[in-house]
Amino acid sequence: MIRRSFIKAISLLSLSPFLGWDKLFNWSKRAKPLTDGVREIIAINNCETIGLHWENPIPIMDAGPPKDWTWRDFLKEAYGEPVDELTEEYLEGDWELSLTDLDKPCPDTEIENWWFEHGVDTTNRVFYYLLGMDLSDELYNQLLWYECSDSPCSSYVGVEVWDLETLQKLEQELNELGENIRFKVIQDWDELN
Repeated sequence: MIRRSFIKAISLLSLSPFLGWDKLFNWSKRAKPLTDGVREIIAINNCETIGLHWENPIPIMDAGPPKDWTWRDFLKEAYGEPVDELTEEYLEGDWELSLTDLDKPCPDTEIENWWFEHGVDTTNRVFYYLLGMDLSDELYNQLLWYECSDSPCSSYVGVEVWDLETLQKLEQELNELGENIRFKVIQDWDELN
């Protein structure tokens, strides 16, 4: 709940300097209605920049860490490990587990540690998605890339843009690459309810 309150407070602060963006940048209203196959990425006003999120992080934070995962669930869901690659050698070397441990309950502390660091990864997913795209050098250099995962002070990984004009260019270029993307520009997370 504290994180949600913090996000809402920051979002509310961001409203005052940018009220009226929708009038200045009509392109956001002209976007086609969402249809099957269109991926909508959330673009939220962060005061000076616009942060990109794969999905709304509030329901994820409200739900909290997953419960009752086995080690198999944990490795598959948290780390994307293919089940057929969970060999005895890999499990012993990387996790100090045996094949028989896979169906035992994963400790809540292990799940919680992962979740608080990586579970709410709505900005991470956009970062790695865009990193994998063949964006023009000009557009790539206009985006603000943050990869602080190795920093002791921050684990934030994400992409931000300075303005809606750059966001429009990004949307256009992604769609030209065949990605079928639309950015939903919001001022506050409550707009998604």
